[in-house]
Amino acid sequence: GGITPVALKTHPKYRRSPITTNRVTSSPRNHTSKVADEKSGLERFDKFFRPGRPYLDSMVFVIIADRNAQALAISRGDVQLSGFSPISLQEIKRLQENPKLTVTQSGYQGIGPLYWLEFNMRKAPFSDVRVRQAIAYAIDKEFIRTKLHRGISRQAIGPIAAESPFFEPDQNPYDLDLAKANKLLDEAGLKPNAQGIRFTTRMDWTPANRDHYQLVAEYMKPQLQKIGIDVQLRPSPDFSTWAQRISNWDFDMGITAAYNYGDPTIGVARTYMSTNIRKGVIYSNTEGYVNPKVDELLQAAAAESDQMQRKALYSEFQKIINKDVPVTFLFEVPITTIYDKKLQNVPLGIWGVLSPMDAVYWDKTAN
Repeated sequence: GGITPVALKTHPKYRRSPITTNRVTSSPRNHTSKVADEKSGLERFDKFFRPGRPYLDSMVFVIIADRNAQALAISRGDVQLSGFSPISLQEIKRLQENPKLTVTQSGYQGIGPLYWLEFNMRKAPFSDVRVRQAIAYAIDKEFIRTKLHRGISRQAIGPIAAESPFFEPDQNPYDLDLAKANKLLDEAGLKPNAQGIRFTTRMDWTPANRDHYQLVAEYMKPQLQKIGIDVQLRPSPDFSTWAQRISNWDFDMGITAAYNYGDPTIGVARTYMSTNIRKGVIYSNTEGYVNPKVDELLQAAAAESDQMQRKALYSEFQKIINKDVPVTFLFEVPITTIYDKKLQNVPLGIWGVLSPMDAVYWDKTAN
């Protein structure tokens, strides 16, 4: 058994317990101060096992809920380091012009964020692969990348992120082709009515970064109408509402994302294994996709120790998913790190700022 986060926050026994209120760190620093839901201070631990580390005497983590306020704090210098920031792509572009800041998308290959439009395959017409392929052909991914995302994102084509060593480049990108999309819908027997509508459906999206989710959903409504699909947008007021809807299979289509993490066994297989169709569990196989061959390939790849053999197994897996379209892949958005140019040794490896910061220091000679 275990103690859930909800219990820690609500149960009388735990709500004011040190388990809940006292933070624990595995970093080379001690907690020294905190203001609930606002900030947490750390100071240097002198007995850290690496002599002379950490270089910084103290660090303060500031919680800023409003993303516009985050951007303002960074631009003013109130915050000197920001990773995984949900600030808008427009603000990222603006901050790139600030001569006092470094704005980079380097690193984070171990995270691998991948965005897609998933289908509830339990429902018609999404149980028909031709319908799913038609929608994939109807979405202009280049427009999303260049216009909606200002050139920051890159197109995704399969279930494994492009920077993974297991990525298979030889996959159908489903480039925009409205004629092919309409032909597939005709073949699926979905004829347009007098108003040109073939069917009506709902679209959900994760209530997080607007650029990545809501903006794309709003684009898809008129875009999919071009092939006779009437999309009704259904926003969620909060993450819990969205997660409850999706995990309990109360959806038709939905824009979401998941991290690949360091290995496909961790972050990829969970979305496609039929054994992971678990009602009430978010970030599982919520689309209801079942393919015994995919199960076989993923199980074999998880057990295989030879990297070349694993790569071959994952290559075949990616091509099947690309053809079956349980989700249509949209884009990858590189994770952005923003920091003061006087700050040195900011971790930009495969885990980005999730890595140790014991070597970070201030360059006192810089202007």
